[in-house]
Amino acid sequence: MAGKDSKEDKDALDALEAEAKEFDKDAEIDRILKAFRLDAYAKSLLIHPDKTKNPLAPDAFDRLKKAQTELMDEKHRERLDEAIADARMLLLRENKWTVDSEEIKTDEFRRMWRDKTREVLIDNEHRRRRQMKAQLQEEGREQRRADAEVEDRKRKRQHEQDWEATRDERISSWRQFQKGQSGGEKEEEEEAQAHRLKMVTGVLRLSFTWTTMRWMPDKIRQQAMLLVQPKEVCYGLQGEYEAVNVMSQALRAVECHVHVRVAFTRSNQRTTVLSFSHATTIS
Repeated sequence: MAGKDSKEDKDALDALEAEAKEFDKDAEIDRILKAFRLDAYAKSLLIHPDKTKNPLAPDAFDRLKKAQTELMDEKHRERLDEAIADARMLLLRENKWTVDSEEIKTDEFRRMWRDKTREVLIDNEHRRRRQMKAQLQEEGREQRRADAEVEDRKRKRQHEQDWEATRDERISSWRQFQKGQSGGEKEEEEEAQAHRLKMVTGVLRLSFTWTTMRWMPDKIRQQAMLLVQPKEVCYGLQGEYEAVNVMSQALRAVECHVHVRVAFTRSNQRTTVLSFSHATTIS
């Protein structure tokens, strides 16, 4: 008898537990229906371009379609869930609330949460665009670097081809140079000897100004005129020291023995040559 009563009690408890589970399911269904008050299908019909004359209806419908597409995509939905969670965490941190605070159960908090979520999404989008821009710039630099390397290899390859193409010409030029080198040295020596003889006879053009010769003593000026004929004097150089120096170097170059002792004292822009002598003996 006792065993029979125990079994009936157990059956009654199981029935109560089953009813409790069904009640929980019904309560969850009611909660979801109350939370999602908008009918997506009805909303799409409300803003459908074919159902209204509002000129902004196409744009609104496109936005709704885009939102639906992102919500149906797992990756986009995960990104949105993270943004919503970050917004809630930021609100709690900024206001020093906890998960048990009464403030987070109000409509004001839900409004603040929605606004903060919008800010987080905008910040995330700006960050994504900056990263994309930096990535594109880096890819552009890599592409330019790769193009430069390709161009450098092409230039080196062309240089090698040009070098190989002119190989026979270089060999021929070198052989001609070797053949004419010995005869060329003899001709150069003869030309130099003739040039020295020509300059010694007084045909040497010197950058020697008339100003310098005018302030020389008569005897020294006459000796200088023996070396430099007046018609051969050049007027390019203006300066006594430079003129004497140029003439001395030129005469030494043609193997004339020149002994020059010159001192200058400037007074009222007048220059006096104290001594000047020369010898025209050719060694």
